[in-house]
Amino acid sequence: MKALPQTVSAMIHSLWLWVAAVLLTCPTQLSCSQDFRHEHVIEGRTMGTYYRVILGDVTQTQARDAQKIITAVLDRINHSMSVFDPLSEVSRFNLIQSDTKFCASHDFAEVMRTSFKAYELTKGAFDPSLGPVIDLWGFGVKKADMDLPRESDVSEALEAVGLDKIHMDKQGCLFKSHPETRLNLSAIAKGYGVDAIAQALRDMNITSFLVDIGGDIYAGSPRPDKSPWKVGISTPHPQAGADDLMEILELEKQALATSGDYRNFFIKNGQRYSHIIDPSTGQPVRKKNVSATVKAETCVLADALATSMLVMGPDKSLALAKESSLFEVMLIFVNEDSQISVRTSPGFFSRDD
Repeated sequence: MKALPQTVSAMIHSLWLWVAAVLLTCPTQLSCSQDFRHEHVIEGRTMGTYYRVILGDVTQTQARDAQKIITAVLDRINHSMSVFDPLSEVSRFNLIQSDTKFCASHDFAEVMRTSFKAYELTKGAFDPSLGPVIDLWGFGVKKADMDLPRESDVSEALEAVGLDKIHMDKQGCLFKSHPETRLNLSAIAKGYGVDAIAQALRDMNITSFLVDIGGDIYAGSPRPDKSPWKVGISTPHPQAGADDLMEILELEKQALATSGDYRNFFIKNGQRYSHIIDPSTGQPVRKKNVSATVKAETCVLADALATSMLVMGPDKSLALAKESSLFEVMLIFVNEDSQISVRTSPGFFSRDD
């Protein structure tokens, strides 16, 4: 093989030294002086679960700015809605008396507006005032006793339950009609967080993105290659891995939320008790469907309704989806022989519904 001319060899050597220097000084991008556009992932922990945001077409500078804003948004929402933070808004609201006015922040008020809407739509199946009952079963702030809660304690706690015991004026100020009424926003806060991040990205003129907080998802405009975002729906089994998927959906400017009774539960005396509580009885749900996935325009509504579908059961859930233009639903069932079946509302698999 002939040796390269000296000038060419010198040029290659110089180029290699330049690339090596760039990689040493800018290990995450090709050049410090050029801010190339690419897909970027931001992830971490929030609200007791993971979050993952994929930015479809951004510069490194945009990605850094987005990461700061996403962190700020999540910190703000956590400080507003976490029942595990004694200084949060929801914790302070839970301590007020029935004759006290509590003026909420914009975030808190928006979550409550959607809560009232979902409460009315589902005829009470979605009810974030279940705080006292959730605590009794050990799924809230207070740890459960070794024994199951007594029926008398559940009945007493239910006296304070009902979103009709909370009122909000046009300014976003809240009032209780029962002093023991307490909110637990865990069935809606993640969905609101997804929407808040999506809006923050749009405000930055970032439109191609996928936001995921613990399986609550919003997809923005398509990816840079114009392909839709693809989202998998997990197989409803406690040991199911990340790749065990029932369905893969294509999403564009839509939200998706899944609720299931197969991960957060405990077993007592051979009986399984789910964290999904029926507001009408104060008991964990024992309906046939084990997973509900809701598709809607906003994730805050999808999140609230996904929980409601498990409370309502399949027939009422599918009937409500058919009557309403606000959402579509997919229900997954597992029988005693571990066989899986699926029921959906008519437009669930349509991208244009």
